[in-house]
Amino acid sequence: MELRAYQGLVVNGRFSGCVAIVTGSSRGIGRAIAWRLVTEGASVVLNARHENDL
Repeated sequence: MELRAYQGLVVNGRFSGCVAIVTGSSRGIGRAIAWRLVTEGASVVLNARHENDL
């Protein structure tokens, strides 16, 4: 996932100015949490075992 994928996304701003590190963010709960944090305005660092999964 690239940052460009999020351009134009309407964010709530609840976590604006915050940075979150989400491990296991390529699928399942980790992916859902990462998406939610982005929609709430956080800058998110993604982590997965394989770069292609992101």
